[in-house]
Amino acid sequence: MHPFRDAVEAQDIEAAIALLAEDVVFRSPEGASDHALVFSARVGERKLDGCDFLHTNEHGLIDDMCVMVRPLSGALALAEAMKAELLAAQGD
Repeated sequence: MHPFRDAVEAQDIEAAIALLAEDVVFRSPEGASDHALVFSARVGERKLDGCDFLHTNEHGLIDDMCVMVRPLSGALALAEAMKAELLAAQGD
């Protein structure tokens, strides 16, 4: 677990602040064009949890996407499955 999470869960604001760089930047989502999709899935025998962070452009199309998956074994299984799908799609 990251020390920042430990500090937040312990409600130790001084410890949390001590973990911030002097030039830290705080951002808020832009609103209607930002979305977070939390999911659980299985890839073969591997269970994984994740979150897709999406940003959409003025046409409603996704123009930026960040995918976070855990645990590492699930992320690796997902990467292999996606690779196989992409290779199969290239063959079509």
